[in-house]
Order: sequence, then structure tokens, then C-alpha cells
Amino acid sequence: MIPIRILLVDDDLAFRKSTSKLLESDECIVETAASGEAALARFTEVRFDVVLCDLVMQGLSGLELLPKLREIDSRVPILMITGHGSIDSAIGAMKAGAADYVTKPFNSDELRMRIARVVEHERQRHELATLQEEIASRSTFARMIGRSRAMEDVFHLARKVARTDTTVLILGETGTGKGILAQALHSESKRAKKPYVSVNCAALTPTLLESELFGHEKGAFTGAVERRIGRFELADGGTLFLDEIGELTPELQTKLLNVVQERQFERVGGSQTLSVNVRLITATNHNLAEQVRAGRFREDLYYRLNVVPITLPPLRARREDIELLAADALATASERLGKPGLRFSVAAWRALLEHEWPGNVRELQNTVERAVVLAESNEIERIQFIEVAAISSATPIATDRPLRDLVRDETERVERQYLAALLARYRGNIGKTADHAGIDRRTIFEKLKQFDLHKEDYK
Repeated sequence: MIPIRILLVDDDLAFRKSTSKLLESDECIVETAASGEAALARFTEVRFDVVLCDLVMQGLSGLELLPKLREIDSRVPILMITGHGSIDSAIGAMKAGAADYVTKPFNSDELRMRIARVVEHERQRHELATLQEEIASRSTFARMIGRSRAMEDVFHLARKVARTDTTVLILGETGTGKGILAQALHSESKRAKKPYVSVNCAALTPTLLESELFGHEKGAFTGAVERRIGRFELADGGTLFLDEIGELTPELQTKLLNVVQERQFERVGGSQTLSVNVRLITATNHNLAEQVRAGRFREDLYYRLNVVPITLPPLRARREDIELLAADALATASERLGKPGLRFSVAAWRALLEHEWPGNVRELQNTVERAVVLAESNEIERIQFIEVAAISSATPIATDRPLRDLVRDETERVERQYLAALLARYRGNIGKTADHAGIDRRTIFEKLKQFDLHKEDYK
């Protein structure tokens, strides 16, 4: 372990000797200065890890020394020493850039703890800055972040395919960043100045999705009071991203296949054949090959879409990226929410690194944002994780209870887990959750209250 190098500045010889003896150990190397001027001279010669400085001294005071030291090296934390009568001045010193203050008299444990804390904070700040520099300099593909071997492989393949018009199928669990990769492929392509249009196939009913994709003519169905231009037309010349492609009904799979093959389609209720020049990127968290074998997805469409597959690894398979992603999420959330200068405590960092992240990058970003919102100081002390229980078909059946009680309890359990899963999928959007579940919004709100679920926890 590298010892902490401390510069102790005080014009009281007895205090310098006693405090040096208190701190000197295998973990700490202490140098002393009898005045602010002497400290300034020594500070220019040696790289210290922390400065311990008396607030009131003859000659150059601690308050006067503080800005001069920070001008030489702002990275070195400065811990001010004060008596009880000068606490207001110590607080003023902290506003001027001091890392902390300690009041006389103090015991060795308190002093060591405060020194260790400010040194650790500076280490974290330096690491965060280094991580952000790394994010800016490399380890990225457009807005995507990663330095793991798994993500480097993704970036290598993405760079090769981005400049082509090849159809891409993005595979990966929910929250791995499939939509971000699709946008990145578009922004790095020769179609970058043309439209990028995105559709979530799971968010709409089949009828609405058909109209959304292909458009409709006036009077095509009840409520079609005017012509609607579909997403294929809007994306002409650019890129169309179809997320959750595995949710398409057989009828829509057939229509999509025709568009992919012929680059032509008709609006719902129309007879005019329209031609489009669209690059198609699709994504799914399902195993489409298994769906093909089960007869739920057209084999010919699968081969048309699966020209170049790119699989995004789950976060638990790229744990070396967690620090980069957390640093980026912290910087982004802090800036957007008006809380600059936030940092993670050692315990918070450890919690982030050790968590399994079943919700992947999206869960990490939401978790960090929640921590920023709830932070009451410049240090995030603890991390709150939201766990969503998975629905298990292997739950044993209890036979020692009346059937009606079992059915009631099991129904409530499944309803709660079902709604939690939908809220996670739609990021707390009540309207989409209600549409998918086939029940009205009022009932959804009643269920949320019944099961103590909160939509804010899933955004």
C-alpha cells in the first residue's frame, strides 16, 4: 500500500510535533511547515496527497494560503484546522475550495478518518475524470460506450456494416441498448442526413401497427377521417428501425416480407402501389430462430431480416464497462438535473460494481438517475435498486389450502408480476401498459394502488 503523504502547516511547534506523532505510521508520511510561506515553498517541490493547515497563523493565514495552493495544484485536497470559535471561517474556507475542516481538540481516529475521506474523494474525482476522458477519446461507437472485449467486437462489426445498406438484426436482452445501436448505425451511414424513423412493434395493437407502418386512406376503417402517411413513407431515403420485431402477427409478417422483397406496399384501404428506398434495421429480445422452429415466425422473413446479426451482450457479461457507464450516467444526470459535482462514495461504487443488473444498461442509467435525484449532499452514499420478480411457471402448487383461497392469492401474485413486467417494458407508461394488458387506465391505476406499484419506479 502506498502511504499518504501529508503536509502539516501550523505555526505552533508543540502542535506540529504532537500531530505528526499522532499521524505518522506505515500508512502516512508527514512533513511539517511552520508558516504559510514555508508551506508554499515546499508545496512547489513535492507532490502531497493532502494538506492539513491551521486556519489562523502568523504571517500568511490559512485562508490566504488556500487559494495559492489551489492555484499550484487544485487536485490536492486541503483540510483546515480550526478552533470552535472559528467554525464560520472554516465553512467560508470550504466555500473557497477547502475539502473539509476539523476542530481542535480532535482524536486520532477522527483525524485519520477525515484525511482518508478527502483523499478517497480526490481519487474518485480523478478516476471519474479519467473515465470521462476515455469515453470521449475511444471505447465508443457513436453514442455507445464500452471498453470490454465483447463491446469492442460489437463496435468492430458495427463500423463495418454501418456504411452499407445491409439489413441488420440486433439481438439482445431488454435494456442492452438495441435502440441506441440502431441510431448509431444510422448516424454513421451514408443515409445519416435522411430520416431515422423508429417503431416499437410491441407498443401497438396489430390494427394500429399496420396503419402506423403502411399508412391508411381516408375511410379505410372506423376513425380513419383522413389519409395517414405511414412510417415506411416517412423513412424513404433513410432508415426504419423496427423494435420488438418478434411481436408481429403472422399477417403483419407477411406484409413486411412483401415490402422487404419488393420495396413496395399499399396503404391500408388503398390501391395505389408505393415504392420506397429504406434501410431496415430490426431488433428483438426473443430467440427468433426458436420462434421459426415453433412456427410463430416466418422462416423466409427471418432470413431476410437476419442478413447481418449483431448481438449486444448483457451487462453482467461486460462488467468491466460498468464504471464507464456509471460515470457517464452520473455526469449526464447531474447536468440535466442541475446537481453538478456529485460523486459516488466507496460503498456506492462497490454496490454498482457488484449488482447483477438484470435490467442491463437501462437499469443502470435509471438507478444512477434515481441516486442523483435523492442525493442530499455532494456524495452519493447508497444505491437503491428496484427488483422486478420474474413470473415463474415452476411455482409449486400448495394443496393444503381451499381452492378459492389459492386461486385468489395466485391470481394476485401473477397480476402484480405481470403489471410490474409491463411497466418495466414501457418505462412506466400507463397508456401503453393498459393497451397491452387489454384493460382501461382506471383499472390499471386501481391495480397499482392495490399492489403498491409506482410508475415512477420504472421510468
